[in-house]
Amino acid sequence: MNVTRYFFHCADSTRHLDAEGIELEDLDAAHQEAIRWMGELLTEFPQDFWSKGCLAILVTDASWNLLFSVTTMAAEPQGTSNLLRARA
Repeated sequence: MNVTRYFFHCADSTRHLDAEGIELEDLDAAHQEAIRWMGELLTEFPQDFWSKGCLAILVTDASWNLLFSVTTMAAEPQGTSNLLRARA
């Protein structure tokens, strides 16, 4: 079985680099791990997320090539918002 080492870096207002990475079977497994990790970070550090408003996980290979990213943002509306009202 051929495995690849993926690195999951975290970026909010600062960058936290993953120096170890983890070995996974394929890119699909890396997608799942990135989503799992995002959920874990949001669950463990909700106040940090709300104070910074954005959180991204940048996934690279061992050569620092960006493979994909997962980003979530939070914003409170300014003024009134009708986005969720049904239109007649």
